[in-house]
Amino acid sequence: ETIAEGVAIAAPIRGKEILDIVRQTGGEVVAVDDGEVEKALFLLGRKGLYVEPTSALPIAAFLKYPAVRTGTVVAPLTGHGLKATEKMLKIAQKR
Repeated sequence: ETIAEGVAIAAPIRGKEILDIVRQTGGEVVAVDDGEVEKALFLLGRKGLYVEPTSALPIAAFLKYPAVRTGTVVAPLTGHGLKATEKMLKIAQKR
């Protein structure tokens, strides 16, 4: 169980293809926990961006993985916070 429900998929349809491409390109996979996602949500919120938890994953990974902090980084924020209003309220109430 995770607050980032959009990626909580036991067997992703394209999981094998994704891992193959990560391996072929020498890429890496970064795992983040819910606390790191919440930190990213609040950081984005302070910047005026209201996204749902799954959309905060690229920022959470960016914050966790210092090697990518040089150069230009593009982090698509695709899901509006209104998609998860109840969940966002619970997260905010914990603070």
